[in-house]
Amino acid sequence: MPPRTETRPGRLAQAAWAIPVLGIGLGLVAGFVYGAGSALGLTPLLAATAAVAVQVWLTGALHEDALGDVADGF
Repeated sequence: MPPRTETRPGRLAQAAWAIPVLGIGLGLVAGFVYGAGSALGLTPLLAATAAVAVQVWLTGALHEDALGDVADGF
């Protein structure tokens, strides 16, 4: 294939600035869920489980499958 004469950044590269902002937002939501669970009297384990469950729901388990990815790599 002949090389392209002009290149332009891809869509992900153009949106790269928003990735940390989204991460902060997701972390704040999970922190709020954890704080609310603690305030309602949940044990730390249950409050953390609720926070992780909210992150799984919001992200579609994007990063929670990392252990499976590592196992697939080996």
